[in-house]
Amino acid sequence: MKAILWYREDSLSYEAATYHLTPEQMEFVYRHRGVDASGKKAALAELSRQRNALMQFLVEQGFDAKEFPSSIINAAANSPAVMAALREEVNHADLMLVLGGDNTFLQAASLLDHASLTRVVGINSNPLPEGEKAGGEKAGSFGGLLWPSLQSFFTHFVTHISAPELLEEWTRIEVELQGRRVGLALGEVFIGAMRNSHASHYSLRIVPSDPAERKEESKPEPQGSSGVVVFTGAGSGPGSWAGNIYGDGCAEFPQAASEIHYVVREPFGGRAKVCNAQSSFRPLEPHSMLGGVIPVGQQLEIASHHVRPAFVSLDANEAMGEFPFPNGEKVILRPMPQSVKVVAPRGV
Repeated sequence: MKAILWYREDSLSYEAATYHLTPEQMEFVYRHRGVDASGKKAALAELSRQRNALMQFLVEQGFDAKEFPSSIINAAANSPAVMAALREEVNHADLMLVLGGDNTFLQAASLLDHASLTRVVGINSNPLPEGEKAGGEKAGSFGGLLWPSLQSFFTHFVTHISAPELLEEWTRIEVELQGRRVGLALGEVFIGAMRNSHASHYSLRIVPSDPAERKEESKPEPQGSSGVVVFTGAGSGPGSWAGNIYGDGCAEFPQAASEIHYVVREPFGGRAKVCNAQSSFRPLEPHSMLGGVIPVGQQLEIASHHVRPAFVSLDANEAMGEFPFPNGEKVILRPMPQSVKVVAPRGV
């Protein structure tokens, strides 16, 4: 049996690798910058402890185990040979453990082929301390897609990892740009301007995926907004981008649900007419397609009308999931059910 340990690097190791330095040399840089590196050293020691414990555990369970840092994506993205070899390793493993936060989990999943047989387990390496709010300076990872801790994984390994009935098959989003599939997103896809201060201009429509079923072509709706977020059940929970856009707790749906959803960020004209404008000479009319469901057999088509730089971003994966979206191009998004096999910590 083969296993992969995919782990998020601590900030000390990550910055040292970025500058081609050893951790000791990076500490020297911190010291002369006036930065206290004690917290970074403690995080390095804790993550090393967890990695060593996991590798030892996998060997004891009879796995032939390899480990990869998440930053290997940065090296692989610009080398087709390295990327092909990395995908080969990941897709031919029996088990992939992901040690880190939700973003690390989404990044690792991007390497998996559709309906890959590799089982994935996400483990929170830095759980949010009790009483800490997500996003705080000292906060850890919210970990909405992950096992809550390494200890919980060790405690429930036999009952969960070995039980086929506890294996879930999560939906991803297939992204086609200018007629070419560019990737699969497990959380969300953002389409819009590259800078938050710039408006996004586009048109969108939902049509059957099979052209033969399109009896009448629906008319696209032109829109202006801060962009569009298309998301799966995995990208709909508390703390998610979509959840924060809705802001009412109504975005969440199951990770294994076969459909995907979309929501428009800050649409020109607002979401509803709730008052009478008194200061505008020409009030904006609200759009009709501000959010909805895209079931299996349907697809969302978005055509770019941007005059400034725009992009399509898959799971905020800068290394291998961001693509330019200039004026005149079209992106198509479809649900891909049963795309990733996840051992989820239900009831843990």
